[in-house]
Amino acid sequence: MWERWNSYTIEDGFGDIGMNSFNHYAYGSVGEWMFQSILGIDADDSIPAFKKIIMKPSPDKSMSYAKGQYKSVYGTIKSSWKLSDENYRFEITIPANAYAKLYLPVLNSESITENGTPISQLSEIKIIGVEENNTVLEVGSGSYIFEIPVMNTSFYNKEIPDFLTIYPNPTEDSLTKRH
Repeated sequence: MWERWNSYTIEDGFGDIGMNSFNHYAYGSVGEWMFQSILGIDADDSIPAFKKIIMKPSPDKSMSYAKGQYKSVYGTIKSSWKLSDENYRFEITIPANAYAKLYLPVLNSESITENGTPISQLSEIKIIGVEENNTVLEVGSGSYIFEIPVMNTSFYNKEIPDFLTIYPNPTEDSLTKRH
């Protein structure tokens, strides 16, 4: 398969349709990273077709929220998370006939609630243990709203890397300053 990077340019418009593609793999890999890393939606390779879903979002303080969905063979998988000054809120939907291994960024499961109830009081949520600074849970199909006090999360004290810091535009700043 041949593809061009200049399938459309402002100067020339659309190129020859014989080789045009707006679905280049480089763009697809960014999409895959967003689903797997930011939203945390991934398949367990040992059980095909998203029968067992891995939900392992990677929140940090450089983003305040993320929201998305993936249409699997079993149905729509939804993931959204939001950070506030007080809480980390993670909402998921697991389709019928599927289940999920869920990683929440907290070491102490005592601080996790689902729809306002401590997870230790909910028989439908199984606490598996702790892996890589995450409490690992198993949940069946359905919709869930998990909340954790943000100060208890494993990313709370992490510094935002310099490459994610937004700096003012020096050209724009120099134009607005009077000398």
